[in-house]
Amino acid sequence: MRSSLRIVLGLAVAFLVGPSSGGAPPDQPAKPPANTPTAEESAGKEFAATAAWLEKAYAGAQPPESVRMFIAISRGSMMGPGEGWFGPAQSRYSWNWLAHRHGVDPGKGILAQQFRGSKEWFARLDRNRDGILTADDFDWSEKSAFVRQMGQAQQWLSLVDSNGDRKLSKAEWDALFQKVSQGKDFLDAEDVRALLFPTQPRQLGFPSGMPSKAILFKGLLSGELGSPREGPRVGDAAPDFTLKSPDGLKNVQLSKLIGPKPLVLIFGSFT
Repeated sequence: MRSSLRIVLGLAVAFLVGPSSGGAPPDQPAKPPANTPTAEESAGKEFAATAAWLEKAYAGAQPPESVRMFIAISRGSMMGPGEGWFGPAQSRYSWNWLAHRHGVDPGKGILAQQFRGSKEWFARLDRNRDGILTADDFDWSEKSAFVRQMGQAQQWLSLVDSNGDRKLSKAEWDALFQKVSQGKDFLDAEDVRALLFPTQPRQLGFPSGMPSKAILFKGLLSGELGSPREGPRVGDAAPDFTLKSPDGLKNVQLSKLIGPKPLVLIFGSFT
């Protein structure tokens, strides 16, 4: 598989660098024959063929991150949710784990009186507020009705939240009611439509374009997008590391922080 990865990276480098110089002078560019595919079109076909070959080579096995990213980029992915290395989140504390702890069938549910915890924790876990914990309450995938509804709710809240604190206070709600009702003491169907679907502010300037395939490949080769090394899986020990503190005055080592208190590691891009 190492040789296959070298082939993949070689194709990516060739795509980024482009055809080698030579041939006609710069002021006399050579004209390709009619119906001759461009270098980018030829590279696109080679990438598509390589992506198919890699999927066949890894049939029945999970490809490394770098290979999954290469396959996705080769086929025109813009690295959205569920593409490339972006898979569903994993946790050892799943619905099956909770159902087993409570001795119930995972296909059924846990009622409030069966829950071995506080009322507050039950309320937090019962995301759809139907009074019973089921697998739906633990589904964070794009297929989850709750996730889709929360996305719509957050988008609506961002449009009507006047101070940007992601909350709608009573004062803000009253002001919103007065604005939508236009002086009436009630809301009719047209007012409710305006409330649920407020007009979005116009975007000034030109929207930024999506990154090109070349930029995505550069990110893959430089390590900014994905990684040739797999991270730890659920249940694996986190690798020890040493980093500078935010003020840069001391070193922080993971192994020295592990002890009786819980330790949470959060990695992400904040640029």
